[in-house]
Amino acid sequence: MHELYITGIIIHKIIVILTIVHVLMGNRLPAKTMAWVLVIYFVPVAGILLYIFFGIDTRKERLISARSLNQPCSTSSNSMLCDCPKSTNRQ
Repeated sequence: MHELYITGIIIHKIIVILTIVHVLMGNRLPAKTMAWVLVIYFVPVAGILLYIFFGIDTRKERLISARSLNQPCSTSSNSMLCDCPKSTNRQ
């Protein structure tokens, strides 16, 4: 039973550390980043749940993916990365 408790504590600490790293890697204001880190550190279970529901900005991720889908292909050197069909000379 004692081993199960220790395993739970270790898993919990790993999840807290990974969540804090995710907060730090996000592109947001430093005050907001520090606030989320403190909430996650001092109120671990509720802080992680609050961050999942209110801290992760999924609108920005959707906007970025929508913009990347709407970008036209160019004829520059990086056009090999584009999935658009090759243009044909239509007259």
